[in-house]
Amino acid sequence: MKDTLKLVLFLLLFGALPAAQLSGQSCFGLKLASHTAEPGDTVCVDVSVTGFTDILGYQFSIQWNNAELQFLSTTDYNLPGLAPANFGSPAVGTLTTTWIHPNVQSVTLPDGAVIFSACFRVVAPLNTSANIGFSNTPTFFEFFSIPLQEINEYVLIGSNIFVSTGNDAPLSIESACVEAANCLDQGAFEATLAGGDGPPYSWSWSLAGSNTTTTTTINDTRGPG
Repeated sequence: MKDTLKLVLFLLLFGALPAAQLSGQSCFGLKLASHTAEPGDTVCVDVSVTGFTDILGYQFSIQWNNAELQFLSTTDYNLPGLAPANFGSPAVGTLTTTWIHPNVQSVTLPDGAVIFSACFRVVAPLNTSANIGFSNTPTFFEFFSIPLQEINEYVLIGSNIFVSTGNDAPLSIESACVEAANCLDQGAFEATLAGGDGPPYSWSWSLAGSNTTTTTTINDTRGPG
């Protein structure tokens, strides 16, 4: 398994935490769990949260390659009022979801809590990887908290389904925080990796080139821009 990680493919990142405070912070975000599976297996991918404090509602899309994964169902609903009616599949390889608290109340969950799961049948061949990612289309990203305000800073981590007969853990991003660059301040990110063949990991960040790390933590900064 190649330990090469292109963050631009796995993460959609927006944030405004000072770089010096990235470590240990609980950025608001969602994560799709990664798995190792064989062709024909059914995998249920948990959608877990971080920084889920006083949340009122959300909407977003999830996409994948239907030639690699075939969608079966959603399950394990763990938010008030969340049910199959909150999900749609307007096109092959796409799942949309919209949720708002039925009593217009906020919800706070601990980091790592699962809000729902999406189940797939693996049809990709052995020794390949199938990716599942968050998408801004057709249902665009919106996250709201109470007091009523839109959350514009978030981290979305995609899933890697490694198709193998072995027990190797798939290369995945376990957690991440990011600070967006602006005209005055440099941007920064920090992510913790797991799985694969272990360090060293090679990674690339859009517009920042490629690097290698010998630990499970990657981080970098960008100049103002």
